[in-house]
Amino acid sequence: MRAARPGWRVLAVPVAALLLVGVGLGAAPGRASALLPWPTCETTADPPQKVVSLLTTRLSTWCTSMIPRPLLMVAEHGDAIIDDHGRVSYRSNPEFLGVDTIWAVVTIGGRPSMYRTGFEVEVVAPAVARADAYAVPAGARFESPVGLLANDEVPTEGWLIQQGTTPPALGTIEIDTVTGSFVYTPRPGAAGVDTIRYRLTGPDDGAYSNAVTVTLEVG
Repeated sequence: MRAARPGWRVLAVPVAALLLVGVGLGAAPGRASALLPWPTCETTADPPQKVVSLLTTRLSTWCTSMIPRPLLMVAEHGDAIIDDHGRVSYRSNPEFLGVDTIWAVVTIGGRPSMYRTGFEVEVVAPAVARADAYAVPAGARFESPVGLLANDEVPTEGWLIQQGTTPPALGTIEIDTVTGSFVYTPRPGAAGVDTIRYRLTGPDDGAYSNAVTVTLEVG
């Protein structure tokens, strides 16, 4: 360190603070410096957040600019927008699965600037439900040995079972919508094939799986 001139003080800048300045993933300085117009993005989800393919999803990510400039959202494999509160929404391109990078870009004079910050999302396939079949002793209360979700493909957390509106014809059924376990009670003297239908509903609006049939052979 060079000697200070008379009447001047030399300020030591921590190395860690210098490493925060740059462009790219993890390069924005956060709130470390209000002098630079870097945008910041914060998320409440474990990164990268998983999103269902072709489903417009409000991410658990908020982006802001350190200067009063609009932010432009740019996704490499999809479309991203930001609302007035800074929350980001994303929809993937058709047939894309995998990790996508979304950039929050400061605009100056209506044009993208060099000041940007990126974060990642993981695009996954929609949930897939599969049919189930069970043999139920006549006149006996039947508890499922495994849940309905056991053979389904559930890409993210938060998916629930949604039973069809038509109830079983030969008895009653109670389904745990979270685990997929169920209890089926046939009516006294009932025998034959009973069915119900269900699909999976996701944590985001509009996220649904295909609908399938559960077959219960009573007798």
